[in-house]
Amino acid sequence: MRAHAPHHAPKEWREKFKGKFDYGWDKEREITYERQKKMGIIPADAKLSPRNPEVPTWDSRSDQEKKLYSLLYENFAGYLSFTDHEVGRLIDAINQLPDADNTLIIYIVGDNGASAEGGLEGTINEIKGLNGISSTIEENLKKADEIGGPTTEPHFPIGWAFAGNTPFPWVKQVASHFGGSRNPMVVSWPKVIKDKGGMRSQFIHLIDVMPTILEVEGVQMPEYINGIKQEPLDGKSFVATFTNKNAPEFRHTQYFEEFSNRAIYHDGWVARHQHTLPWKQDVAPGFENEKWQLYNIDKDFSEAEDVATKNPDKLKELKALFDSEAEKNHVYPLDDRGSQRISIPKPSPIAGRTKFTFYEGATRIPETASTKYQKLFVGNGS
Repeated sequence: MRAHAPHHAPKEWREKFKGKFDYGWDKEREITYERQKKMGIIPADAKLSPRNPEVPTWDSRSDQEKKLYSLLYENFAGYLSFTDHEVGRLIDAINQLPDADNTLIIYIVGDNGASAEGGLEGTINEIKGLNGISSTIEENLKKADEIGGPTTEPHFPIGWAFAGNTPFPWVKQVASHFGGSRNPMVVSWPKVIKDKGGMRSQFIHLIDVMPTILEVEGVQMPEYINGIKQEPLDGKSFVATFTNKNAPEFRHTQYFEEFSNRAIYHDGWVARHQHTLPWKQDVAPGFENEKWQLYNIDKDFSEAEDVATKNPDKLKELKALFDSEAEKNHVYPLDDRGSQRISIPKPSPIAGRTKFTFYEGATRIPETASTKYQKLFVGNGS
């Protein structure tokens, strides 16, 4: 389930959280961190990653700003809770089925990390923000009573996004950091999983979900589909973790990249480079002054301590591994143009053509007679 903007929720659900976040995002981050430790969601010795200097402090905001920011996050909380309620109704219905105990449910919730696409000030019109146009506090407050309703497309400001990704650094789009890629996953299969409420710490990736389902069903990945040879699956099944919380690690390497924010995981280490800012999609910073960081997540769950200077050889090794994985998975060339990737015209096979002639059953494309008039041959006239 993607907790994606716009955040729309019935008014009664929004009002459940009225005043609940008036203390601000800095305090919310601390509260969330302590709650995670108490619940055992994160290790007892996990540190809270350093505060990001890009985020303004809550205490530095004006009363007007705090009012809007609180409204936007109350609305998000209502939206998320309403969604959770509806998911609960679905699960309740599944539990009434005769084979409910033998039903596998995999529930992943998040937005690739909480999103900072609402910008520094938040917005009631996310499309403006995605096009690099900021909204003013005054503009947003004019529709304060409509936030979360059909006349708005609300999104909270970046401070709440960083709080939402506690205890990790960074946010959605910044795939170099766990705050931009790590999401909670809940698996239910009563017939097999007896460790109700148990936690698992093996490193897995979204690509491992399909192989897991195939193994559960006893189905082999087909070599051909409709006569087309398939690429082999990169993912690996994590079924072994269902019955054994200490099952051996099976994913040893995984690369990440989005808008040139990139990272490589390998056997408990993560090397990473943060490149672009989600709330400045119209800015391409270039690749001249890149600084990579290194984390030993076996000892530092939340990526709180950069150990690159202490382990230069390990960093060099992982950067080389990223290059290898990036080449293998067609990541290069990197493109950091942000929103321009959508608006800038892309190379097209029909660019410049003004006339098309279709031939029945043709099997080849002949030489072009001119650049102005070209014939496009397609099989079976399609």
